[in-house]
Amino acid sequence: MKIATFYRMPYQEKKMFFINFILCGLAKIAIHSMSYGRLSHYFGHSCQMLVASTLLSRKQRQCALTIRRSIALVVRYTPWRSSCLTQALVAKFWCQRYQIPYLLFVGLAKENRPSVSIEAHAWMTAGPIAITGGYALTTHQVISSYSNVFF
Repeated sequence: MKIATFYRMPYQEKKMFFINFILCGLAKIAIHSMSYGRLSHYFGHSCQMLVASTLLSRKQRQCALTIRRSIALVVRYTPWRSSCLTQALVAKFWCQRYQIPYLLFVGLAKENRPSVSIEAHAWMTAGPIAITGGYALTTHQVISSYSNVFF
């Protein structure tokens, strides 16, 4: 990131950048130090559905887009690899903070490649917006889904 570009960013985006940097580090530590079962309690309420969507207000949609941009920016500059699960945990933090309904998915690759071990992926959506991980429903089979809303 160019220093001049960073200085032109609004104060809120700069603040979010630094908070996301710290959150990515904390999420990475949590992922490596806690079991998946224990960590999954933080994801939200477990949903038994495979595919769903949430409704967003205009303000929530704008906020979700800001979260997506901010996370995408910060993961380019972390000195460690910020995995899809790390990114989803950071996005979950912001969605919870701004009361944005979200769905967090954990899935396995549909295609089995013999040379690669099982490929897992986590992604998070808010309404039609893929905040992290892209739209992985076509490439991954959902094994768990979590939300902050009750269906």
